[in-house]
Amino acid sequence: MTMSLSISRVLWLTTVIVVVNSQDDFLDVSTDPPVGSCQPITEITMCLDITWNNASFPNLRQNSNQQEANTEIQGFFTLVQQTQCSNAIVHFLCSVYAPFCDYFDGVKTPITLKPCREVCMHVRERCEPFFVVNGFEWPKHLECDNFPSNTSTNFDDLCLNINVSDVQIPPNLLGTSTTKPTSSTTGSETTSASTATPDTDNPTPDSNDTTTPRPTPGGTTTQPISQLNCPDSLTIEPGHTLANASYMFAEIEDCAVICEGVYFSDTESNKVAPAFILICAIVCIAFTVFTVGTFLIDRQRYHYPERPVIFLALCYLILSVAFVVGTIVKLDNPSGSYACSDTSDDQNSFVFQRLPDAIPTYRSASCVILFIFVYYFQMAAAIWWVVLTLTWFLASTLKWGEEAVERPWILYHIFAWCPPAIQVILILALQLVDGDQLSGICFTGNHHNVGLGVFVLMPLIIYLVLGIVFFLVGFSSLVHILLQISKDPHKSRRLTRLIIRISVYSLLYIIPNVIYICLCIYELAEKKEWEKSYTECHNKDCSLSSSPQFAALLIRYLMLFIIGIFSTFWVISLKTIVAWKKFFTSIFCCRQEQKYTFPEKRKETAI
Repeated sequence: MTMSLSISRVLWLTTVIVVVNSQDDFLDVSTDPPVGSCQPITEITMCLDITWNNASFPNLRQNSNQQEANTEIQGFFTLVQQTQCSNAIVHFLCSVYAPFCDYFDGVKTPITLKPCREVCMHVRERCEPFFVVNGFEWPKHLECDNFPSNTSTNFDDLCLNINVSDVQIPPNLLGTSTTKPTSSTTGSETTSASTATPDTDNPTPDSNDTTTPRPTPGGTTTQPISQLNCPDSLTIEPGHTLANASYMFAEIEDCAVICEGVYFSDTESNKVAPAFILICAIVCIAFTVFTVGTFLIDRQRYHYPERPVIFLALCYLILSVAFVVGTIVKLDNPSGSYACSDTSDDQNSFVFQRLPDAIPTYRSASCVILFIFVYYFQMAAAIWWVVLTLTWFLASTLKWGEEAVERPWILYHIFAWCPPAIQVILILALQLVDGDQLSGICFTGNHHNVGLGVFVLMPLIIYLVLGIVFFLVGFSSLVHILLQISKDPHKSRRLTRLIIRISVYSLLYIIPNVIYICLCIYELAEKKEWEKSYTECHNKDCSLSSSPQFAALLIRYLMLFIIGIFSTFWVISLKTIVAWKKFFTSIFCCRQEQKYTFPEKRKETAI
């Protein structure tokens, strides 16, 4: 706690004897500092552990002694203990009931300081809702207009400027709350001042109210998320490079996830998770390289409607490379992850939340670039699934031939590549790029529900449902055709194999996507509770009431890469083996191999 007394004011105080008369009352509180004795605080229970030791009496409430002040301030005990609505609530109340006083050199009369108006406003903003929800108004003697501003240049308006970021409610005031006496309790068993409205009545909160603290089975009280205090390790200090970046955790401003991660152990966050993601990404790269390579060495085999499978695999190949880059850097140095802010010797590194920055750094620029590669190609892959099922629909249901299906190929590419670009531009414009504490890459929705709900879940669900509709209509058409040609064993056999192939590939795409979407919904629904639970239990001897399942988060990454891995299913065949054999023979063998040609496709199979 710091007192904003400028050097010039201190010099003035040491040369001038100030006599202040307490003659004027305004809203039951003196507008002038009281003149009286400056005595050690010994009998005001709530103020024994504050950051000053002496109090002036009579105080601002005109209590003549500490016993009177203690009786009245105890009326606020329930507000302090059960709600903990502001970390500065105790210091503010004590600055009214036990106002700071001290003797300065050359001054015989003690100098008393009132609380600053800014401190009052800080406390009132956070605590007044608890008065309102119980049917009370903010106490008139605590009106902020009663107190001077810390910006005033008037000597008579000197005030005690409490640094609200440096003070906390004394731990001895945060014990388990006791049951409030019932109406049968005798008057001698209750001590509550008539002016202390918070404790005179405490009706049962409405079940739909979200601002009133809730009792838990253990007897403690759960705070509303907006009233929580940021853990010290997650607090962005005023001098930090991200101090004005509007970062939040559990809806607390200037609070953010540290680069080493939260919820999980250091080994899980910085070793197991990135290593698992790296292995999955490398496997996905291997399979998608095989898929794209098969197309490149034998392009004549893959026409529409099956060519979108190749572009889908290409998207997951590029996406996986971005994950490899991010996870390798995180494994090497968790604090140096591209998902985290730059650090200095005296500053913590925090996971990015609101990018792009107005003034980008190497880290933030790298974060945005990784986001573009991962997000853009994930969305493009989802649209190529729609294009794939659309071309199946055109061939099977509308009876378009292979050339007719392939003719509008430019439109397919426009449809697949343009919407993701628009989505990326919108996310960048809204500054919704944020870091992922587990993978070390940047995405959207890790910290912002809008990013996860609107820009990840909504498009993925739309693209998946569209593809499923086209697939089901096309599938029913193929079955209908199969029934019509059942008398021709050759045609029936080939069409049956095609139906099975299409069905298996579609299931291999749909099932991982559904699991991925469900896990995203799980995160979206539970994220607030995770943050709230972590904030409440941080630095305390308690277990988190709600936290993400580590295995569930890893499965989500696994499902993402499995979609790309399963694209290889479409190209695996005897023809693929022959094509690769021919390719490697042409590279590593000197002798000229006889050119192998595949049988020409029969026209009637282009359905």
